[in-house]
Amino acid sequence: MSKSGLSSKLEAGMKEGYENEKYSKDYFECYARITLETCFDSKLKALNHLDSPDFQSEQLGIGIEVVEAISKKEGEQRRYINEYFGKNLPPQYIKEKMESRNKKMKGHIEIFENMVIFDYFKGLYDTKIHHELIKKSIVDKSEKLNTIYYDHLKNHHKFKDHWLYIFTHTQLLEEFDIIEIVNSIELHENFNFNKIFIDCIGTLYIINDFRDIEILEVKGEDMKSIKRKAIDEGIKRGIDKRKKR
Repeated sequence: MSKSGLSSKLEAGMKEGYENEKYSKDYFECYARITLETCFDSKLKALNHLDSPDFQSEQLGIGIEVVEAISKKEGEQRRYINEYFGKNLPPQYIKEKMESRNKKMKGHIEIFENMVIFDYFKGLYDTKIHHELIKKSIVDKSEKLNTIYYDHLKNHHKFKDHWLYIFTHTQLLEEFDIIEIVNSIELHENFNFNKIFIDCIGTLYIINDFRDIEILEVKGEDMKSIKRKAIDEGIKRGIDKRKKR
């Protein structure tokens, strides 16, 4: 086999493996950027996908951090889903493995029409949990903005604007919820985010300088397109990172 043929085969294998983890950190970071450039400002295509912050553009003077507002338990459940789903395993095998891993966590697993369905929240739950998770995300990232960034002040001052994009993984929050969250946060004395985007699956709440809130509705066809692009870009980024290891 030629070197190029071997390389293609290895890349195909890496892609197949990474597709099983398509809803990864890479996916959500790509989803955030594509949402912003599609629905908010097309100029954001100039952003570079780096680290600390996740997206940067000296040209635009913008740095963006991306975070999921989920609990530690939900994060563990997500890892289990990536481990077992999308690998053509028998539904009963997946259900048994997930149940054995899920004994100490919330969630409900069942088989319906030969498909495994996993629900993070079985039954009713208090939406206030999202208030706390979003607030924690803002506070934690603000601390990062004022420690890591502050230590490298000259480097990070190239960004005039610092933005934060938060995935809530829920549609149940209303404008009054966002107002309540914003009013409960104590601003940092040094740096605060100029814009915070709170993604509520189809609705994007935009907090401007902790003063006013804009509401942006994301159309269904846009969401489908964004998701497809984010999966492709996330997989490619994952493959590129593995090649560098």
